[in-house]
Amino acid sequence: TVKLNETVNNLADFVSFQENTDKHYRMVNLREEIDKTCSIVSQLIHEKNAEILNEVDSDLEVKLIPSYIESILLNLLSNALKYSSEERRS
Repeated sequence: TVKLNETVNNLADFVSFQENTDKHYRMVNLREEIDKTCSIVSQLIHEKNAEILNEVDSDLEVKLIPSYIESILLNLLSNALKYSSEERRS
């Protein structure tokens, strides 16, 4: 629930940022963002018996708007799991 709450807060920030021309960029660890996204969809990962390999360097940071990357990663991962083949392990 903590991760989901953080996601909701970031999405609220996303909406508020959409209304402002001044975006708040910050350095974000990409590997940690991917791990966080995997935690959010962990139930779906388990249901699909999928294996997620996060091979992003642990020190890779990018300057971005945190709610944007969270939304993008959540969309990519949930769609990949939702539309995965039933005939092979994802």
